[in-house]
Amino acid sequence: GAAVGEGGGGSVVGLLISRTLASPLANLAGAARAFAAHDWSRRVKVGGLAETAEVAEVAHAFNDMADALQHGETLRRNMTADIAHELRTPLTPIRGYVEALSADDADPEDSQRFLATIARHTERMDRPVKTLLRPARPDARPEPTAVTAARPTSLAQPARAPPTRPPLGPPP
Repeated sequence: GAAVGEGGGGSVVGLLISRTLASPLANLAGAARAFAAHDWSRRVKVGGLAETAEVAEVAHAFNDMADALQHGETLRRNMTADIAHELRTPLTPIRGYVEALSADDADPEDSQRFLATIARHTERMDRPVKTLLRPARPDARPEPTAVTAARPTSLAQPARAPPTRPPLGPPP
């Protein structure tokens, strides 16, 4: 009877320890899923009694990646808004000139001037379009990024207390 009681208690303690150790990884997985669902603000809390140095390093790497991707998303949104503005701005006068040219009593001199203005505005619209399409060209080189790799050897080291900020680059 006592052996069953002790075995059952050991199983409960083992389950608690297992859940405590798995918790940081579950939090990381949850943050990754939230990020995949476009929750760009999600970060992983680093630290805790059960967290190993390796888990802390992965959490820091995730947060660094999340920061870089969130920054990239902010740049993309700003660029999209800027390009939309750059395209919309010349459309208003072009519309007005087209209406004036469509009038039955359009003066030929005015018509030539309006056509030249329309051509100037369409050239102005072409610049942001070229800027937008440049990264999509097959021969386009990706923009340089500041990415550093984690040291694979750190994953093979025994568990220890997490450092204040684990190194992510190659050893010095």
